[in-house]
Amino acid sequence: MKENILLRQTRWRSVIASSIGTMIILLCLMAFHQYAPFGNNSFAQVDAHIQYMDFFSYLKHLLDGEASYSFSFDRGLGSNVWAILTYYLFSPWNLLVVFFRQENLHVFYDMLVVIKLALSALTMAFYLDHRFAHRLPAPFLIALGMSFGLMQYNLEQARNVMWLDGVYLLPLILLGIYQIRMGRNLLYFIIPSAMAVLFNWYSGFIDLLFAGVWGVWEVALIRQATQCSWKCIGRFFFQLFTGILLAVGVNFVFLLPTIAELRLGRISSFDWNILNLYWFGDITSVFQGLTWGAFSKVRYVSLFSGSLVLLGVLGFFFGSSYPKKIKVYAVLLLFFLIATFFWFPLYFLFSLLKDVGSYWYRYSYIAIFFLIWIAGAFFSLPQWRISKWFALVPVLWILCQFIGMDNSWWNVIGTSLAFSAILFILSYRRLEQSHCIPYLIVLLVVLDLGGNAYSMMQSRDIYRYVASYHDYVLAEQEQIESVRPADGELYRITQTKPFCTTSTGLTANYNEGLAYLYPTVASYTSSPVNAQLLFLNFLGYHLNGENMNIVDTSLLGADSLLGVRYVLSDYAIPGLERDADSVPANQKEVYRNPFALPMAFRVSKAIHLQHADTEMEDPFIFTNRLYADLFQKELDVYRPVPFSRANLDDHHVTFYLQAKTQGAVYGNMPFDQTQDGTYLYFNDGTIQAYARWLSPSTFFVPTKNGKASVRWKSAETADDALDKVQFYQVDESALQAASDEAWSRAAAIRRDSDRELHMEVDAAGDEVLFTSLPAHPGWHVTCNGKEVKPESMDYCFMVIPLEPGHNTITLEFGVPTLRNGALISLLALILCFRFSRIRLTFDSKDSGDERH
Repeated sequence: MKENILLRQTRWRSVIASSIGTMIILLCLMAFHQYAPFGNNSFAQVDAHIQYMDFFSYLKHLLDGEASYSFSFDRGLGSNVWAILTYYLFSPWNLLVVFFRQENLHVFYDMLVVIKLALSALTMAFYLDHRFAHRLPAPFLIALGMSFGLMQYNLEQARNVMWLDGVYLLPLILLGIYQIRMGRNLLYFIIPSAMAVLFNWYSGFIDLLFAGVWGVWEVALIRQATQCSWKCIGRFFFQLFTGILLAVGVNFVFLLPTIAELRLGRISSFDWNILNLYWFGDITSVFQGLTWGAFSKVRYVSLFSGSLVLLGVLGFFFGSSYPKKIKVYAVLLLFFLIATFFWFPLYFLFSLLKDVGSYWYRYSYIAIFFLIWIAGAFFSLPQWRISKWFALVPVLWILCQFIGMDNSWWNVIGTSLAFSAILFILSYRRLEQSHCIPYLIVLLVVLDLGGNAYSMMQSRDIYRYVASYHDYVLAEQEQIESVRPADGELYRITQTKPFCTTSTGLTANYNEGLAYLYPTVASYTSSPVNAQLLFLNFLGYHLNGENMNIVDTSLLGADSLLGVRYVLSDYAIPGLERDADSVPANQKEVYRNPFALPMAFRVSKAIHLQHADTEMEDPFIFTNRLYADLFQKELDVYRPVPFSRANLDDHHVTFYLQAKTQGAVYGNMPFDQTQDGTYLYFNDGTIQAYARWLSPSTFFVPTKNGKASVRWKSAETADDALDKVQFYQVDESALQAASDEAWSRAAAIRRDSDRELHMEVDAAGDEVLFTSLPAHPGWHVTCNGKEVKPESMDYCFMVIPLEPGHNTITLEFGVPTLRNGALISLLALILCFRFSRIRLTFDSKDSGDERH
């Protein structure tokens, strides 16, 4: 019963009011800005509409029993989806997706944002109520809770909804540290910490990093209040770091397989950036970022959480109620947190050892938490005082705007007015003098936080395609259903125009295989498989950044080798045959690839296992060599196309091609550096954005009677790319011959599921089975009942040894390290209950000095 004291003593009316107030503000602004379900806009911006909609679609299929929790052919060339699930989809709130149709997922996404921001307000108010021993007046408790719920970080990162779980769990984690200090159960800390790591390990680890820092802060307060012994402090840190280890340990059943998968891509090598020690950015930008509508970007962080918080922070430092030593400790912690934004080692540490290139300062909510803590500490005093000199703050904002602050006058003036109004109320009236004053304070805070939210929701990256997405999904579902492999079959499908493709051919929506459950080639996630990315790059599908290949056309030589049987395309590609029985949709017809090779066929043991060459910049020569090696004879499926070049100037070059009348023509201008403003113009009027982020390197060239022209236009000169230009044409007779021979050697494949395949093939003594099935340590392969170890071709595809005569092959996929992780989690759970019985006691009776 003693352990339930937290719940019994909570001022639930104020805590819940803070959460409901946050929800009401958000819903009203969503209705005004026409966010789903009220209109055509959504919080699903940038990566949310590029990636997360497809991931949530996959989760819905998984919960409906239609998809795999481990290996899936619907991601890239096929890979383990475990890391996707644990990073993007493990929050229990995501289970609500089962109540929404796929075409209505924007309503689901916006609902997630509302829930998590309301929870942030609730847990913060709960924390403040207990951390300051119920002395924080109700209006301030409600207002500061809402300040955390509607802080800048939450509104900006609504586009990354999976990170918000770590936000609303942070107050509970830090309350758990306070409970350790107060001699209560260690489980108060372990449970929310384990939940944070489980729901999203990325933000969960940020929370635990900060928990270690917060432990130092609590110790500083302990020393100030009690002068307790260093031995006692040592016991405190032992419990704290034991709790951190156990919180991580209980999640090892999920974390260990995730780490194993990430080692195939994102964390496959050490990032030497950790050795950089430089300071970057301007620390004065922190002050500028305390206004409405401020977004964080490199060298500029926004920590806005409302004017009331800023006034509380100023009152704390410039008032006389707290000892100078406490203020010094607070300054040191505040400087440390600011240094995490501008000193590279700390920035790198809190970015979890990666130099991120987007969504800057993903951990800035920890600094905002401390600002709100300081404000809570100030307003919980029995006698607090706000100085009129604080009115200089709006003056400084306006002066900064004159000298070039990166914000609008509307936002600066709005913030100044809100700050001044709250300052006036707090300076000239005491709360006990009028029953209306508390309500007025809450109202002004609502207007202040609402003004910032209004500005942020309408000023950047607004998403306006909810209705378009709805229609696209319905049409795409019908089209995919007409070409999806039947039970037991296995082949791949690609497309040239996924959702949200620009008029100049750029897109990043490469996860529709996961969304609509079809084996494919393309993928874009934060947990890629490097071997697949590199192999596709050698085949001509340009490697863009670290996470994706640009698959925006059908390279017939590559696609045929990969077993691509159908292409959904918005234009005709010579060699592909339009499938009259399939459903056209979203401006795409279904084309059948008559050259598609089987997914597994016999080849000579004499083949080479490595073909990739880091110096190779010609994907057509690479593909020809690959075919020649597989079939052990000269076999050029691509042949060079004669062309001439006409230079108008350094920025305009036209290439004139004379190809044969049969066979698709492709071009490639290998570029080492992006050149924004570059376009390719084709003779049929098509325009392709080029040499930039998301643009291809290899491109399809439309021809008429074998003739074509390609005009390069750039803002800068690009002699390197233009000097290495390549034009090739598919030799359909050679490709058909390769396909016929492969099918004559094909293994019979039966796909029981993505995790279990069966193959039958007769072989001679000098043959092995080449497959376009991705190599992965999770595969367990048997041949005629005996376990065999496949080799890998270019670290990408499995080559399975065969016995002379008949071979019955079974492939079963298991999540690597899952059992080991389960054993560690079980041990951690046992230790949790063992350590939960240990209580910390301090040397002084004053250990419970609640003022600190």
